[in-house]
Amino acid sequence: MAEEKRIPELRFPDFEGEWETRRLGNLGQYLGGGTPETSVEEYWQGDIPWISSSDISDEGIHEIKKTRFITKEAISNS
Repeated sequence: MAEEKRIPELRFPDFEGEWETRRLGNLGQYLGGGTPETSVEEYWQGDIPWISSSDISDEGIHEIKKTRFITKEAISNS
């Protein structure tokens, strides 16, 4: 089996060394549930990143492009 590369080709200047595998629950809080109504524009004008389940798999997190953000009200009502 080929050895997995643990240092990315592109790095931010302040980061160095190998990447470490971490569990999502140890990095922050995440919630699962329903999708907020897309017809309620106010729900989609917040500062909480909306990440789809298609961004996450058993293998890890794919490249996530945070393009949509929701409000706390959206979470409460979904």
